[in-house]
Amino acid sequence: MADDSKTMAAVAYVLTSLTGILVFFMKKDDAFARFHAVQSILLSVVMIVVSMLTFGIGGLILYVYGLFCAYKAYQGEKYMIPVIGKYAEQYAK
Repeated sequence: MADDSKTMAAVAYVLTSLTGILVFFMKKDDAFARFHAVQSILLSVVMIVVSMLTFGIGGLILYVYGLFCAYKAYQGEKYMIPVIGKYAEQYAK
């Protein structure tokens, strides 16, 4: 796997849905980066809902979890977030 693919997959998590959307459209031929981009977008939706329900604390915890996912992506691992990962795999195609 190319370093560019791993880097772009990691970048998808940095600003949650914003960078996720950018990576999704920039890397049309890169299944690994697109998977992580979709997973980042879905994680950001969950973060918004959890933030509203927990007054921000849960969203902050999920953001840190997103940074962990970025680390895993940079290592070249297709780390799947429970529940979200299967949807990301489906929509990244």
